[in-house]
Amino acid sequence: MKILPFYENKTGKIQAGETTNLNFPPHLHDAIECIYVLSGKIDITIETICYTVYAGSMALVFPNMVHAYSSEPLLDNHYQLFIYPHQATSQLYHLMHNQKPTHPILTLKTLHPLVPKHLIEIIDLCHQPSPNTLLIDTLAQLTFLRMFENLELIPRDLQTDDTLGKAVVYISEHFRDPLSLDQLAHHLGVSKYHLSRTLKSALDMDLRTYINNLRIDHAKALLATTTYSISSIGMDSGYEHLRSFNRSFKQLTGQTPMEYRKNIKAFDEKRQSPNE
Repeated sequence: MKILPFYENKTGKIQAGETTNLNFPPHLHDAIECIYVLSGKIDITIETICYTVYAGSMALVFPNMVHAYSSEPLLDNHYQLFIYPHQATSQLYHLMHNQKPTHPILTLKTLHPLVPKHLIEIIDLCHQPSPNTLLIDTLAQLTFLRMFENLELIPRDLQTDDTLGKAVVYISEHFRDPLSLDQLAHHLGVSKYHLSRTLKSALDMDLRTYINNLRIDHAKALLATTTYSISSIGMDSGYEHLRSFNRSFKQLTGQTPMEYRKNIKAFDEKRQSPNE
């Protein structure tokens, strides 16, 4: 089952499933996230460092760390993605909010041998008609603790400027609405010049470009997982006019929305073919 990542605060149930090519702009959330590469490879940027993760390896993202994904449109890219909104009262929560890994990648040599099996079981459990949430939560905590066995953890600097975190969270909740730098700065109570420098430094793009990336990624998710019309998806993604939506989509993806939907459908059919 394919899942697509999203930007809002991760609360509620664990999100677990499989996906193929994954491109996602910088974002953060208050949840544990990991991606396990079954085949192919993927680039993941965590804070300011880019890592290439290959088959059999895993990237682990601690809560409230800016991260982004990038992969080439190759048929053999296949990943498992997990987003775990752990409870604030758990020991795991305090461990991850006060520390961070010096190197967030686990390889074939450093990944506990039971972790891949646990991940498959979690996916299966999550997609049961009536998921056993207690079992899923318990297994998820055990799985993440086993991931930590070969991670070197260091204290996090909790006193750093949190403007970026607050900005990204607010944008993630309002990217489909008209939102200017002045409005965002006023909401956060900071100078728009300070905010502009912060966003540019961390995200390597200005506010308008970042919002456009979020809108197009939201549209891609709807194109891949729904039968909504192109115009409806454009409006739901924050575009007032279909022409603007089509133009922005083509600039960022190299395809029109209709071409993207057709290619995704053909790609999925090829992957699911018994002759593959």
